[in-house]
Amino acid sequence: MKKLLTAAAVVVGMAGPALAADLPAYVPPAAAVVTPVYNWTGLYVGLSGGYVWGRSQYDFIDAGTFSERYNVNGGIIGGTLGYNWQVNQFVFGVEGDISWTSANGDGLCANPAFACETKLPWLGTVRARAGVAFDNVLLYATGGLAVGEIKARDFNIATGVIFGEDRDTRVGWTVGAGVEWAINYNWSVKAEYLYVDLGELKSPAGILAPGRTNVDLTSHVARIGVNYRF
Repeated sequence: MKKLLTAAAVVVGMAGPALAADLPAYVPPAAAVVTPVYNWTGLYVGLSGGYVWGRSQYDFIDAGTFSERYNVNGGIIGGTLGYNWQVNQFVFGVEGDISWTSANGDGLCANPAFACETKLPWLGTVRARAGVAFDNVLLYATGGLAVGEIKARDFNIATGVIFGEDRDTRVGWTVGAGVEWAINYNWSVKAEYLYVDLGELKSPAGILAPGRTNVDLTSHVARIGVNYRF
């Protein structure tokens, strides 16, 4: 019996490595790959540019007459500074920008011998933003304060001689909407529309005309931009 058990042990010992060789090698399971969700919280700076189009009109108050309503159009380019807070899928923020514009236009004054001209040399806004994030895409609405310079003058059409000119920094309001797409953690691009109402430049008698004159201006801004997030 002892010899039989010894022989069986030898057979098992010889067969063990062969059986082990036939078994597949153990491979530990791969760790799950988790794709991070983009977070919009943080400080950012940016550049933007686009186009401004709007309408303006002179109101000669003391004479009870008006100029024709005319287009005021041109380019816009400027810088942006802002900060976002993200809570779940919702993003809230504050953004300010200052831009140079070439927007200008003119039309006939009440006296057809003269043309009335309006310019918007610069425009700035300070706005709240609120939107919904779909990972690295943000859809948002925006609104707040608008500040800009209205520059007005009227001149003789035949001779080009300026009759009067005035300028004023006006405070108004703006609302709009946009979409922003984060390319990576630091860089994003956006497209945005704003409606801007700067109210009226109120010119006293003897500046633009013998009597008091108001010059109104409302504008639309469409622009694209790029932001760098810290």
